Amino acid sequence: MRMVLMMFTMSKRQPFNLDAYLRDLATRPCFICGLVSGDPAFFHHRIFEDEETIIFLSKYPTLPGYCLVSPKKHREDLAQDLSTEEYLRLQGHVHLLSRR
Repeated sequence: MRMVLMMFTMSKRQPFNLDAYLRDLATRPCFICGLVSGDPAFFHHRIFEDEETIIFLSKYPTLPGYCLVSPKKHREDLAQDLSTEEYLRLQGHVHLLSRR
């Protein structure tokens, strides 16, 4: 059996531009808000949805079945923007999902 080795050229990595990234975040719509509103540009396969939570498959999974669990209402910082009760309800969904 003959083995063929192939060389691939990779373009040089560009340094991460934090300022451009933060500008982009501030000007583009939130993908979760787009998903919740039904915007087809933000389509994801929904696994579960109730009045305050949405669970959907990641478009870029690192593992099969990788899901995201999110409040439906826009939040910038889950630790600061959710009450303890809201946070515990959200984590309850994470717990149930992980057991399936």
